[in-house]
Amino acid sequence: MIVAEQSLSDAPQLDVALRVFIAIAAIYALASLTQSGLAQRMRRVPAIAMLISGGWLAVLTGMIAGPRALNLLSESTLLAASPLVVVALSWVGLIVGLQARVVIIKAVPAEVWKWVAVDAALAVALASLAAWILGGIWLIESPSQGSWVVMIWATLTCASIGWSPETRSLRPGLGAKAHRLGVLIQAGAGLCGLFSAELSAVCVGLVHRSAEGIASASIPDMTIAILLAAALACVLALGTRVVLGQSISDGSSISVIVLATVAITGGVAASVGLSPIAAAALAGAAIANVRGPLRITERILNRAEPVVATMMFMLAGALMRLPDHPILWAVAALLVASRVVLKPTVMRSSLWHERASLALDGPLARATIRQAPLAIAVAVTAAVFEGSRFSGELLGLVVITGLASSLIGAVQSAQQSSAIEVHE
Repeated sequence: MIVAEQSLSDAPQLDVALRVFIAIAAIYALASLTQSGLAQRMRRVPAIAMLISGGWLAVLTGMIAGPRALNLLSESTLLAASPLVVVALSWVGLIVGLQARVVIIKAVPAEVWKWVAVDAALAVALASLAAWILGGIWLIESPSQGSWVVMIWATLTCASIGWSPETRSLRPGLGAKAHRLGVLIQAGAGLCGLFSAELSAVCVGLVHRSAEGIASASIPDMTIAILLAAALACVLALGTRVVLGQSISDGSSISVIVLATVAITGGVAASVGLSPIAAAALAGAAIANVRGPLRITERILNRAEPVVATMMFMLAGALMRLPDHPILWAVAALLVASRVVLKPTVMRSSLWHERASLALDGPLARATIRQAPLAIAVAVTAAVFEGSRFSGELLGLVVITGLASSLIGAVQSAQQSSAIEVHE
């Protein structure tokens, strides 16, 4: 009888473990599929390239497997897999932080800094307007969410700033001017990614929820958490400099060290209430500026990038909620319109003085500015750590904005290709 009762009590745990195993297997299978030779050949079609490169196939899979469909990725499953999610978020942050080498940042042209600054100002203005609108809707339903408006603003600012560094699917064409513009786009995307990763600290670290469910903002707590993360980053940078230097010829040892760095950073960040992305980005920036086998470290991180990206997009599909209010769809339309109209205009005006050496009249300069993949990870962070219905709808807004901007970009690319074929 005791054995029977124990078996019954263990059944839910076994069910959750099986679901976690199935989810991990699906992530690896989908990541492998997107890197297969068949997928590479299918990328020649702009629409399919958009679905695969943008991660939207993984989002769709997450929506189907999520709590609001087949429930394979139930809330208990996601809770059981939360340590893995923290490691994945830290992995993303470390990749972003490793771009912050002082030598590279100093080499960024002044016009790119100007472009990034104007784009950031536009993102802050749009996020402020959207947070004011969304707060007016959500706070009517739950007045205790007052301080949570700050998290809305921070998440939308992170999602609105910057752009996708990928330019191949836009068919920029050949030529030195188009190539140089593509390089500047990638440089600006890297700078915006660093800013967005650190601002994500506000998404998690500033707002806390009491036992009664009331949200409150605490600047001192967030400041302490950021200082702890910065101290941890310095310690990890010094430690990895020594350890990686001793293991420079052993790729497996470096892999273990990188994984340990990611796990420690994410675990400490989660324990002090800070975004794992922000903490890992600080650690990555510190590691990037010390001597060591940096190229090997980057190679190891980039090798796992398809799996980590697939996990992020599947989580986004599982956790997101479609907006249930017309005004929320209007906000999404506003964010998409900014990427179709405002951001390309900002890019051309910021780089106008360099027009002689840039293809500002080509497809790269006139295409829709697509949302950066990092925006999904930041919104997933808010949804995982905050966990309310509002954070699910906020994640839904970010996903809709990213998908719509990618679709419009794919249509523009197809039209550009057709025009070139007709001209030829």
